[in-house]
Amino acid sequence: SSLKWEVIAAVLSAKVVLILLGCAVSWASTRSTDGTGFAYTLGGATALMATMSDDMGIGLPVFLSFWSDSPAQERGEVILHLIILSALQSAVINPVSFLLLGLGRARSEERQEFLKEADGGTSTQHERADVWSVLFEVLKGFRTNMMVMACLAGGLYNVLTDAAPLPWWLYIPVDVAGQAFRPLVLVIGGMA
Repeated sequence: SSLKWEVIAAVLSAKVVLILLGCAVSWASTRSTDGTGFAYTLGGATALMATMSDDMGIGLPVFLSFWSDSPAQERGEVILHLIILSALQSAVINPVSFLLLGLGRARSEERQEFLKEADGGTSTQHERADVWSVLFEVLKGFRTNMMVMACLAGGLYNVLTDAAPLPWWLYIPVDVAGQAFRPLVLVIGGMA
């Protein structure tokens, strides 16, 4: 099957533009000067709501109905594109949204701590939320995302082996597990 990388890049680019637009509107509407982190929270929520699509649950049946008269290979290519787009949503788009939500929460907690200190008259030193620590926490969540881990493992194997076929002793169990993939893809996509 042949991937149409331009389609995947176009959908991913459109989602990035939606994130940037959502963040710009969020920062413009909150003026980002209040120091509460609301602009980050609103930007993350807007980005998540604008880009989240149920590629597997809704997209798969809809696209398969469009290609119902097409050969099986063409339908398989559509499914492959939806799987890749769903994995990219989980691996690229969602972390950006979660990072913004995490930064918003961290800034809000900083603001509350600052107000408590101002009320009580204590002057403890508190650190500003570190973008890298919030990003690290978001990326740690990938360990439980089966779809992202499977795509990363497959991509890593292809890069390291120059897309060599699997050895026979690994091919047989992977082939047996792969036969259950199509019925379980909706469950896997929903759990991602």
